[in-house]
Amino acid sequence: MSEAARAAMHRADELIARREFTAALGPAREACLLSPESGEAWWNLAIAAKHAHAWADCLRACERSISLTPDASEGACWNAGIAATALRQWPRAREAWAGCGIQLPDGDGPLQMTIGHAWVRVNPQTEPEVVFCKRIDPCRAQILSVPLPDSGRRFGDLVLHDGERRGTRRHQQAEYAVFDELTLYEPSDYGTWQVSVVCRDSTRRDHLLDKFEGVDGAVEDWTENVSLICARCSLGELPEDHDHDHAPTAGWQPARRLGLALRHERDLKRLRRFALGWLPEVHEVTRVL
Repeated sequence: MSEAARAAMHRADELIARREFTAALGPAREACLLSPESGEAWWNLAIAAKHAHAWADCLRACERSISLTPDASEGACWNAGIAATALRQWPRAREAWAGCGIQLPDGDGPLQMTIGHAWVRVNPQTEPEVVFCKRIDPCRAQILSVPLPDSGRRFGDLVLHDGERRGTRRHQQAEYAVFDELTLYEPSDYGTWQVSVVCRDSTRRDHLLDKFEGVDGAVEDWTENVSLICARCSLGELPEDHDHDHAPTAGWQPARRLGLALRHERDLKRLRRFALGWLPEVHEVTRVL
């Protein structure tokens, strides 16, 4: 690689480290122009393009990197799969995943796989929230939680996520990987409501939650299930001087927020007492997304 190309790639690396991915595209492309036979330069461009959502550039850079360094192409194959999925180029995506050694269902269209669950950190740059998801292929997952409205995500949204694990979280006694969302792939048609309630104990709270058993949607107790934690804890980075925890407030809190995901607003009638108004525990119901 020429000195000029290496200097350009160094500038791109610095911008990538600061997560200024769009700005990194210029010097990353310059490095490729100056040293077009450098697999390292093309890989660098693929990273910048992926996080800048320049999917066509990412796919081309991955393919070039694979052709130049076939013996060290696992990362480029994976990112090619992500880029081709983002572009909905299903034959190319399938080819990339097969190159990663993944067993695929027959066909040449969109993938619909059963590969378990994961946590995904949605909207990671501005309003990050880690939500529980069902994975439908190596880089797409459907949200099963009811996210907070600040995240801009809803129950049922399909998100495109990165392949690098960024921490782990537990769910029902099992440990699952956390991946960062790259972009919202396909929005759902569910709305999100916040229900403010006062319940003297968990039995009364559970009584309200049970009213949505079998409904087309989901409900969860945001007061109990959502905790605010620092960035290093979220990423699983626990240094030796880590001297705090994020344990929930001890004791039962009567004032609670429930998150409710519904496709049909008419299902809110489950919270009503005849036609006279809300159930006694319900103080306010507000659509928030």
